[in-house]
Amino acid sequence: MKSQLSWHDVHTLERAYRSPNPPRHRWAETFNNLWQTAIAHLSATDEPHVWRTEDANGQTLWHAYDPKTDQALNDVSEAEMRIWLEERHYQRGVAA
Repeated sequence: MKSQLSWHDVHTLERAYRSPNPPRHRWAETFNNLWQTAIAHLSATDEPHVWRTEDANGQTLWHAYDPKTDQALNDVSEAEMRIWLEERHYQRGVAA
């Protein structure tokens, strides 16, 4: 059975993917990742918080935090992030 992502899941991932991410120093990237993690944990919504960073080689890495399950996903590819979001969506559909 193939699950569908909710509009919010897709919109969040697309917005993060399309946002400009100019090259930064490693410390700035680390600070950004810590900041995004803090925002995700303090958010009032039960929707996952998804963001991207770049490693020292300029490779895009994806991160997510799901406050409903307290699961975090860090330093993964776009494909891995999509799979995680789809599995999360499917699990929510079964539990409902």
